[in-house]
Amino acid sequence: LEDLPNEIILQIFSLLELTELYRAFSSLNYRIECLLYDIHIPLSARLISKVTIPLNKFSFRIINLSLTDWLPNDILLLLQYSNLSRLNCLNIISTNNFYFGQPTNNLIHQILSLKNLQRLQIKLSPTLYILNQNLPLSLSIQHINLSMITLDMLFNLLIHIPKLRSLNVWLNSNGRVFDSKTYDQDYCC
Repeated sequence: LEDLPNEIILQIFSLLELTELYRAFSSLNYRIECLLYDIHIPLSARLISKVTIPLNKFSFRIINLSLTDWLPNDILLLLQYSNLSRLNCLNIISTNNFYFGQPTNNLIHQILSLKNLQRLQIKLSPTLYILNQNLPLSLSIQHINLSMITLDMLFNLLIHIPKLRSLNVWLNSNGRVFDSKTYDQDYCC
């Protein structure tokens, strides 16, 4: 690895997910570590629960972010205090019940404030509940995939996402649950 030119090493870096990249190369040697931290190649990150990597050193490079089983307040802190200026795709998956009510509302508010986010997928166990109708307007989000949401909440959300091109939701209406897929069938985050 030490004999490879920087260009090939960077190509290898671009193919790996952030956690794998950090574990494999962070303590190898000075040259590799400099490449790992200093070069601005886009990164994808799949982060499960608590993070054991220095995310602040990589956040400005993350374009795809998947968060699994994170607590709502931890996600809020990450979105508020990390420089995720290049984030294009956000995927949040959780089966815990900590998202009901105000935490979901705060999370949606923060997500809509992400300036470059184009794709959003939220898979939570409780029905998505949005308390505040004064959400920020998102002019960047084009694709959304949502788990359980009521029709009223969906309409409230959609008026704040005028550039939406594809929508995939599970609607929860008066105890009846049905799958509603519209627009783009090739949506993927």
